Amino acid sequence: MQPYALSIAGPFGYWLASGRTIKPFGKKEIELRSWTRSNDFVEKKPFVLIHISSTTDFYHHFHKMNFTLEEAPKFSFIGATVLKEIIHYDTEKRWKQDRRRTCWVGDEDYETIYDQYGGKLYGHMFTEALLFDPPILNVPGDRRYWRPNPKKEKQFERQQVGFAAAIARIQEMRESDE
Repeated sequence: MQPYALSIAGPFGYWLASGRTIKPFGKKEIELRSWTRSNDFVEKKPFVLIHISSTTDFYHHFHKMNFTLEEAPKFSFIGATVLKEIIHYDTEKRWKQDRRRTCWVGDEDYETIYDQYGGKLYGHMFTEALLFDPPILNVPGDRRYWRPNPKKEKQFERQQVGFAAAIARIQEMRESDE
């Protein structure tokens, strides 16, 4: 298994990996992005490690949820999931259909969100959420779907260690479920 990772702001990454339903918002299954991936990538249903990014812009959302900042520390792998599909939200009707699964906690309308994403609004849909307890700490992230990159020397070794620990954790969790 050679997974990818996706860095997500703390409360939303944890929400996705936890598989929890949070009233009144729902269960997060879709992460919004302004980019997509090739059909070949998506068809492989890649395993994706959920990484908590260094972004702090969204930390005020923790007060709306039933988990804490300590459960989703920056620079950590907190779980894993499988990329099921990528949906292009090119119409308001399609966006409204999936709004609860994206767990958009704001009250912005479709046009505002569409503009925030530069006219390119894609929902990356995930399934089979696994939550790590405890998180795997001290893992620097990257952009888009990523793997450790030897060209990025400052973060490469810590990313490799984090990936190895996450893969081992997933295998342990799967074996304990059997």
